[in-house]
Amino acid sequence: MGHKDYFVGLENRYVWNATGNKMMQELTPTRDEDEFYGGVRGGMYYSQFGRLAVYMENRYGLTDVKSLRTSHIYELLEYMRAEGFKEATLKYHITSVRQVYKDNHELFSDEFVLPTNAAYEQYRQENQ
Repeated sequence: MGHKDYFVGLENRYVWNATGNKMMQELTPTRDEDEFYGGVRGGMYYSQFGRLAVYMENRYGLTDVKSLRTSHIYELLEYMRAEGFKEATLKYHITSVRQVYKDNHELFSDEFVLPTNAAYEQYRQENQ
């Protein structure tokens, strides 16, 4: 089985109907041109969350925030680790998800549990 790049389309997530755009659109309460690109909210946390949106659509076909599970976050981090991302970048993604959740908690499932560094380490040990 060949390697599949789940970040295909990442650079286009700000283009209407591109991979990851539908999930990112949910996080956009208003349309202020100074803060949004192609209808998607800008900013460092949201840019990082865009990787998750692209990964989830490419891997599972999921396009809504309510479908996200904490295990999806940890799975993305493992994929990023295999792609050569540094540890600090992986931990920053946890922070990004936590911040996006803080701003948009009503969009997430009631079963969604915020990811933590400690829980991610436990996930890694259990899934090696």
